[in-house]
Amino acid sequence: MWSLAQSELLLFVIISKAFRLISHLSSTIFIGFANWRAFTNRGMNGYAGANTQRRISSDKQGPTVVHQKPGPLQTIFKLLPDEVVEHSYSCALERSFLYHGRMYVSAWHICFHSNVFSKQMKVVIPFGDIDEIRRSQHAFINPAITIILRMGAGGHGVPPLGSSDGRVRYKFASFWNRNHALRALQRASKNYHTMLEAEKKRH
Repeated sequence: MWSLAQSELLLFVIISKAFRLISHLSSTIFIGFANWRAFTNRGMNGYAGANTQRRISSDKQGPTVVHQKPGPLQTIFKLLPDEVVEHSYSCALERSFLYHGRMYVSAWHICFHSNVFSKQMKVVIPFGDIDEIRRSQHAFINPAITIILRMGAGGHGVPPLGSSDGRVRYKFASFWNRNHALRALQRASKNYHTMLEAEKKRH
């Protein structure tokens, strides 16, 4: 028979999935619009460049500046105006308990924001600080994603968790589709490093 703790955990997972479904439906239109804006703003240049090497298109008449309404990356995390949301996921940050919120992915960062019981939690992880993104589990039955940072990196916002090998990590659970999110994050990380290599070859 299931123990009381197991029953409570199962109930929490069921409630979390119902909440994520509502969040997913409400964000679909917004993310689609953000991706369209990202595509039109990039034009022929692809990604705008690495954080330290971003460029503004220019010609003989001076720089061309694209104005757009600030998104969550600007209003919540105070990132630069040229960053747009490419993917967004309802998920939870693992701490003493799961802080449910939303993950935002741009070409340069993975960000997370939660406001549970009026407690604001923010995480900003530059792709350049990430050593590995891998699948994991929370409480055995809740698929999760663990983001391991390279030695010496510490993330920004909520402090990361420690590990026995000296590297620090962030763990996110309660994704609507963990495997889909994992592939998207790994692909975004690969695109970031490809972008850096292309920048190096130009200089």
